[in-house]
Amino acid sequence: LLALLAESDLNDVEMDEITIKGSSRLVGSTVTESETRLLHGVLVLAVKQPDGNMVFNPGAHYIFCVQDTVIVMGDVKDIERFRQQCEVPSA
Repeated sequence: LLALLAESDLNDVEMDEITIKGSSRLVGSTVTESETRLLHGVLVLAVKQPDGNMVFNPGAHYIFCVQDTVIVMGDVKDIERFRQQCEVPSA
């Protein structure tokens, strides 16, 4: 996948890590409820939980928790809009 992305003409696509803070609208919501793909155009690839456990390709019913680090892929502008709407500022 990464090789295909590197060869493609998708210059604005990137992967990013977003750590969820206590004030985020994501806390307590599921992947489906957050509408990451439908509303934001962002794919959730994995979640690193505070204890270090990795959940790859989290299902629709995965519930986001404080200090989860969400690994996403999408257009740079879509990721930034996702951060703003979910109250997760850029690092």
